[in-house]
Amino acid sequence: MAKKPQSNDDIPENTDMNEAVNAASDSQAEGIIDAIEKNRVIIILVGLVVLVGVFGYLLFSQLGKQKHLAAARAYSAAATSGSISELDGVIASHAGSVSAGNALIKKADIQLNQKNNDEAIKTLEAMISGYADHPLTAQANFMLANVYHKQKGFSEAKKYYEQVLALQEDGELSPITKIRLGDIEVAQGNADKAEQLYQESYTLHPGSPFVSTAEERIAQLKVGTPAEIDRPVVKEEPAEPETVEAEVETPAESEAPAASEAEEEPEVAALKEGGKAKGEGKGKGKAKAKSKGNKGKGKGKGQPAEAGATEPEEAAAAPQN
Repeated sequence: MAKKPQSNDDIPENTDMNEAVNAASDSQAEGIIDAIEKNRVIIILVGLVVLVGVFGYLLFSQLGKQKHLAAARAYSAAATSGSISELDGVIASHAGSVSAGNALIKKADIQLNQKNNDEAIKTLEAMISGYADHPLTAQANFMLANVYHKQKGFSEAKKYYEQVLALQEDGELSPITKIRLGDIEVAQGNADKAEQLYQESYTLHPGSPFVSTAEERIAQLKVGTPAEIDRPVVKEEPAEPETVEAEVETPAESEAPAASEAEEEPEVAALKEGGKAKGEGKGKGKAKAKSKGNKGKGKGKGQPAEAGATEPEEAAAAPQN
């Protein structure tokens, strides 16, 4: 006959285990409360420190934003005015800020426009050394390299061009920097190295806006040294107008002797007929002529025709005397 299962009421309760668990829980709670009571001051102090830290961070962030805005406004005003003294004020008052770095680059740009290359070099060197993490440090290196490049300081120019590539391995200045390095290699007689740099300017930087410039440089290498930067090619004018002008002047000069010979013909004819001609001087001469009771005088070498016209009358009157 099967045994009837026991109900829960029939299982004896383990009162000892329950009491132990409850006692442990009570003791832990009492320990936590005692610890809180003992360390209440420390807990309060830690809380205060956390609150002060959060408040200080928020305050510092707000002050930083205000300072950044103030520097940006100061730079904008100085850049608009184009005053170097105002830019120097931004650099001094907001040293280390992005706006101060921008002011240094703007100052160098103004100095270059004023042909103060030595001062521009100092300004750019200060920007590069003091603002290594500035977003426009690569641009400052490129500007400085370009100054040395135009002054034929190829060693310094090369150094700063290479720093541009170190800062921008594949940036907006990378293609044109490769082209400028190629120009230096051409100037130093390294045509093969120059062609490699020209090709890299667009093969390593797809979509470069300087592809046509690089291709022109490569084409020029085939025929000779590439033209210098920003120097226009002047074409010589043909010499045809000068030849035409010479041909026009030549007949005019040849006609002068013919005219003098034509003027001397009446005088020669008069002498053959036995007439007399009177004249003095090579550059200055006087000729006297009588015609129908009138007297006339002429000076200079240019009037033989008049003398020739009057002398036949004198010759005709001579036999009568």
